[in-house]
Amino acid sequence: MSVPAIVDVPSGRLVTNDYPRITLDLSTEWREYHRPGAPDLYPLEWRDEIDEINELVFMDVNDGVYKAGFASSQEAYERAHDALFARLDWLSERLANRRYLVGDHLTEADVRLFTTLARFDPVYHGHFKCNRHKLAELPVLWAYARDLYQTPGFAGM
Repeated sequence: MSVPAIVDVPSGRLVTNDYPRITLDLSTEWREYHRPGAPDLYPLEWRDEIDEINELVFMDVNDGVYKAGFASSQEAYERAHDALFARLDWLSERLANRRYLVGDHLTEADVRLFTTLARFDPVYHGHFKCNRHKLAELPVLWAYARDLYQTPGFAGM
């Protein structure tokens, strides 16, 4: 897996590889460079809710698959595995009657969840033993991931 980074091309020096800060900066500080019609992924009125969702998704899903996959004991694995699937169940409930995690359009929260969902079945289910269910067996999350994948800009992630 490659780690996103911003590099100063002329010098080759790393500017930052702080993924959460990069995506937030691109959504806020670089907004004037977005193409016309690009969604505001971090709208001011939803930031608190986006930040809250991002924290939960990071702890239990994005990092949760790694906690399970690299657990140093059976107890640690079970704790991470249970937290991961509890959060996936919670996300399924949240998305059962809405298209996006926060608000009425695509946000930073959707982007961050998608990065793990896109790799779930081919990587995390088997290699990391996150195998209570495949994503394809979770109807709400499967439909959500497929919908995001068909959104311009997602398929190439």
